[in-house]
Amino acid sequence: LNEDSLASDHRELKKFKSRAISILNDLNAAELIDEEKLETSLKEFFESNGYPVPVNPPVVGVVTKGIERKNGELVHSGVDVAAEYGASVKSPLQGMVVYSGPSSDLGNMIILSHDNGLYTVYGHNKHNLVKNRDFVNVGQEIAKVGGTGESDGPHLHFEIWEKDRVLDPREFIEIYKLRDVSIK
Repeated sequence: LNEDSLASDHRELKKFKSRAISILNDLNAAELIDEEKLETSLKEFFESNGYPVPVNPPVVGVVTKGIERKNGELVHSGVDVAAEYGASVKSPLQGMVVYSGPSSDLGNMIILSHDNGLYTVYGHNKHNLVKNRDFVNVGQEIAKVGGTGESDGPHLHFEIWEKDRVLDPREFIEIYKLRDVSIK
C-alpha cells in the first residue's frame, strides 16, 4: 500500500458515503420505520433514479434458505442458493473487491462494494477468483460454488446490504423469488 492508493481509496469512500446520505435524505428514511417499507422504497428509488440494482442472479439455483430473524435479531443475513459444485459465481453489478479471503462461518468469502452504495457478499466459495482491490464488471466470474466454512453442501450464500441494512435478494432477483423453496 502506498500513500497515493490510500488517498484514492479514501476519496472513493467519501463519495460512497455522500451518495448514501443523499439517498437516505431523498427517501426521508427517518419516516420509514417499517423495514419492509424501507426495502420497497429503496428498490423504487434505485429503479426510478437509474441506479443499478442487482437483477441478475450471481448463480443459477434454488433458494433453500432466506433471511432469518429470531427475537428481532438477524441470524441469517442472506439467501442460500443451492447450485452445482464448481458452478460459476458472477458479479451482478460492477464494483470493487473490498475483501476476498477466509471467514470462519462463510468459508471462502468475497465482499464487493458498488458505486450506488450497495455491498454484496458471496460465501462458501470453493475458490475465490478475485483479490482485494480488484475491479469487477457485470457478469464477471468472481468465484466457484463450494461448501467451505459452516456448510451442509454446495451452495452460494448471497447478501445485499445498503449501509447497515440487509436487503432481501429475492426482492431484486426475480428468479430467486420464483425458485424459493425456503420455509417462511
